[in-house]
Parts: sequence; structure tokens; C-alpha cells
Amino acid sequence: MPDDIKPTLSFKVSTAQQPEEKPSEEVKTEIPVEMKQPEPVIDVKGPEEPSLAEVLRQKEDDFEPKKSWSKALLLVPVAALCLFGYWYGPGIIEKGKEAWKHNISSKAPPKAEKPVEAKVEPPVTLPPEIKEEPKKVEAAKVTRIAEQRELYIRIEHSNGKISIRTGGSRSWRNANPCSLLYGTFAKSQDALGGDLQKNKNGYTQSIFETYEQGRNACFELLFKSDHGYKQLSIQDAIKRFAPASEDFKQEKYMKAMKANLGVPLTVKMTDLSDSKKEKMIDILLDVEDFLPGKVFMYKDMNDFKERGH
Repeated sequence: MPDDIKPTLSFKVSTAQQPEEKPSEEVKTEIPVEMKQPEPVIDVKGPEEPSLAEVLRQKEDDFEPKKSWSKALLLVPVAALCLFGYWYGPGIIEKGKEAWKHNISSKAPPKAEKPVEAKVEPPVTLPPEIKEEPKKVEAAKVTRIAEQRELYIRIEHSNGKISIRTGGSRSWRNANPCSLLYGTFAKSQDALGGDLQKNKNGYTQSIFETYEQGRNACFELLFKSDHGYKQLSIQDAIKRFAPASEDFKQEKYMKAMKANLGVPLTVKMTDLSDSKKEKMIDILLDVEDFLPGKVFMYKDMNDFKERGH
């Protein structure tokens, strides 16, 4: 509706004067539409009853949780069966197969075994032999007497070193305190050889690598070996060790033993204590005039050539 056209309400008002009745005049009063309030609508009807379809739908919704729980409970045995089949199914199947095979084999007639044919292997052809040339084995170095002169002995040791003994007494240069002759027994005691001086019977004295070897050889001869000394008395052992017919110092040995050993010379060698045995070796050493000289040591042959004697 256009804004310039407004609705109007008309009312008929009657006057209070009687008896004349005059035609009523219509009084027109304009009321704006904005002032008109709508009348409230009062609903006199009660709440509508739900239809049958709505009731059924509501009951179905109420039953839905129970329905889901029942489905879940149905899945439990199914899952258990699946797990049982997963873990124990292969074993049960294998046992069933074995039982089936056993039943079949027990019912079936035995099969005749085929004779086993012997396999004939072809002859083995060996490759031609490869002849290896024998390896040259270097001779192990041994201690040896390299040179002897008067009052001079040069020894080349197994470790490559070189030693020279000069001066001193003969027994000292030979590292032979008891002046043992060079022979079968001396060789068994690792004597390196004999020196240059011979006695009237053509024997020479033994040369040992060390003083300890020479002293041990003397002790072995007198007190341990089977060369006929250990069962004799002291004086008989000295007579055999240094016979007077061979220009040995038999009288000097006897006097030194009587003066220094401290036991009668009639005592057997086997009855001497260990200390008396060592004392007897010391007396022999003194009689032999075991006088030391000089020793020169060299690392090897080159060292000896540079500063040797």
C-alpha cells in the first residue's frame, strides 16, 4: 500500500437529545496502522496425541542400543573361532593328513621295493703332480771355535755375537776349571772342542762356551756319571782323576784336599754333602791356577771387523 493512502475507520455517534431524532453524523477518526496491536491467539485445544507411526519409530529407537549389543555379543564367538583356527588350524590339518595317509597306507598292499642300482662313479683323473723344489734350509747357527792362537781364543756364538778371551790361565781361557780332557764325556757335556796344547799322550783340554758349563761338567764327572768316580774314596778318586804317570798335579791335589776339605780322604765320594762336593770343586779350581784374563765382546762380525783384535 502506498504511504500517502492510510486506512480510516468510521463510527456512528448518536446524540442524547430526545425526542427529535436527527440523523446521526458519522465521525471519522483516523488511527494509524502502527498503533494497532494484533490480538493474541489463545489455543484452547490440548496436546495432540502422537500417531501410531511415531510411537513405533520411538520404540524402534529405544531398541537400537540393545540391538547393537546383541550384534557385538554374536561377534565374540566368531572371533574366538577365527583365532582358534589361526593358531591350531594348521596343526590339526597336518595331523588329519597324517592320519589319513596312515589309514590309506595300512589298507593298501605293500609295494615291492625296487633294487637299488649301484652307481658306478667315473674314474677320477688326478692332475699331474707338481714337483716342488726342495726349499733350502739354512743351517742353524751354532756356537763354535772360530780361531785359536797362543793365549787367544775367538768364539762365534749362536746368537751372532763374538767373544774373545785373551791372557789368563789355560783353564780360564778354556772355561774349564777342572782341566777336563777333550773326549767322549766332554762332548756329551757340550764342549766346543779341544785347545792347541797336547799332553804326551796326545790329549788336549776341553773348551766350553761358559764357565758354568765347564764347572757343571766337572761335577757331573766326579759325582753323578758312571765313569767310576762316585763309588771311590776321595784319595782314590784323585789318583784316578790326576794320575802321576801323566804329569798331572796329583800331589798338589792331595795336599790341598787334606788342608781345606775338612774330612778324611778315606771318605767315599757318595758320602759327601752337597756343600763338601762344591768345596772339592773349588779346591781343584785353585790348584789349576784359575787366573782370569780379558774378554772382548762384539755384536756381530761387522762390529768385530771394525774394532776387533
